[in-house]
Amino acid sequence: MVFRKLIEEETRMGPFQIMLATLMCFPLLLVASHNLMQIFTAAVPAHRCHFSIDGAHKANITHYINASGGANFSKDLWHAFVPMDPDRKPEQCLRFIAPQWQLLAGNKSSVGYETEPCLEGWEYDRSIFTSTIVSEWNLVCDLRSSKEFAQSIFMAGVLVGAFVFGGLADRFGRRSVLLWCSLQIVAMGSGAAFSPNFSAYCIFRFFTGMGMCGLILNDFSLAMEWMPIKFRDIVFTVLSYCSTVGQLILAGLAYGIRDWHYLQLAVSLPYFIVFLYSWWVPESARWLILNNKPEVALETLKWVAKMNGKQEEGEKMSLEALKAEMQNEVSATTSRLSVFDLFRTPRMCKITCCITLVWFSSSFAFFGIAMDIQKFKLDTYLTQVIFGITDLPLRVLANISMIRIGRRVTLASCVLLAGLLVLATLAVPKGVTVCLVSRGKS
Repeated sequence: MVFRKLIEEETRMGPFQIMLATLMCFPLLLVASHNLMQIFTAAVPAHRCHFSIDGAHKANITHYINASGGANFSKDLWHAFVPMDPDRKPEQCLRFIAPQWQLLAGNKSSVGYETEPCLEGWEYDRSIFTSTIVSEWNLVCDLRSSKEFAQSIFMAGVLVGAFVFGGLADRFGRRSVLLWCSLQIVAMGSGAAFSPNFSAYCIFRFFTGMGMCGLILNDFSLAMEWMPIKFRDIVFTVLSYCSTVGQLILAGLAYGIRDWHYLQLAVSLPYFIVFLYSWWVPESARWLILNNKPEVALETLKWVAKMNGKQEEGEKMSLEALKAEMQNEVSATTSRLSVFDLFRTPRMCKITCCITLVWFSSSFAFFGIAMDIQKFKLDTYLTQVIFGITDLPLRVLANISMIRIGRRVTLASCVLLAGLLVLATLAVPKGVTVCLVSRGKS
C-alpha cells in the first residue's frame, strides 16, 4: 500500500501536485493555437486578378487621368481589367481578355465582356492579414480546397499520433514520450514556418499534429497518475479549461502577429520550454511499478514525499514493500486488454458505439464551425474572442450539471441543445447567427 497511501489516498494536494498541475497546464494553453491556427494562418484575404500595365495602355491611362482629374486613379483602374461580381466587388478568379477602358466611367455594366482566368497571379488585400499560406502560395480559385486539405492533413496526424504515442507511452513511459512530443512540436512547427512550398508545409503540419496528440495524452496521463483520487476530477477539469483559454490566447497572438510565419513560430517555440522543464517532472510511479523498476519508483516516491513535507513517511518506505505492491499490481494486470474488449459484450458494444458517435459528431461540428468563422463576414479576431469567451461559462455549467444531474442526462441535453441552436441559425437574421453558433459549438 506504499503507493496508494502516499499518492492515491492522500486527502490534500501537496506542493508537488500543485506544481505538477501548474506545469501540465502550460502546454495545454497552446493546444488550441495549433488546432485552430489555420483560422488565421490560412485566412483568405480579399483578392483579384493581377494585371500589368504596358506601353499600349499608357495613352488610355493618360486620357482617363485628364478626364477624372487624377482622383482615385489607382483605386479605380482595376475596373478596366477585372469584372465585378453580383456584390459589385472585384471578381476573384476572372479578368477581361482585353482592357475595357469605357468601364472607368463607372456607369456601365461589366457583364458580357470576354474573360479569362488570372494568368498573371493575384493581388491581395493585406490590410487585415499581412501574410497567409493562401496569399503566399496562391491557394485560391482552382486551389481553394487546399486550405481544408492542409487542415485535414493536420488532423490525420492527430489520429495517427493517438495510435503511435499511446502505445509508446505504455512501453517507454509517459515522461519520455512527453519530452519527445514537445521537441517534435518545436521542430515540426518551426519547419512549417519555413516551408518552401505547400507540400512541405502539409508534411510538417502532419508531424506537428502527431506531436500534439502525444503531448495531450501524456500530459493528462502524467498529471492524473500523480494526483490523489479525491482531486482528479478537479485537476482534469482545470486542465480541460486550459484549451478553452487557449482560444483567447490564439486570438490575441494572431491579432498582434499578422504574418503567418511568425505566428507559426510563436505557438511552436514555447514548447521548447516544456521540453526543458519536463526533465524535472518525474516519471509516473505507477508506470515504474508496472514495468518492473521498483528501485527508480522508490527513489521517485521518496523525492515526492520530501517535496510534500512528508520526508519521514518517505524514509519508512522499503523496497520490499514496494516490490510486494508491484507484484499485486502486475497480477491484477496479467490479462492484456485491447480495443476489441470494448465490443466484447452487447452492452459494452452499445455504449462504445454511442460514445464514439457523440464524440465524432461533437468534434465534427466544433471544428466545422470553428475553422470557418471567416464566412460569418465579421471581424475574424473578434469572432474568435466571442467563441472563446462563450466556451468558458458553458463548460462550467456543464460540469455543474454533471455533478448535480448526472453525466448521461447532461450529455444528452448538451447534444440536443447544440443541434437545435445550430439549426436555428437557418431561420434567424445574420446578426444573431454568431451568438447561436458560438453556443452550439461550445
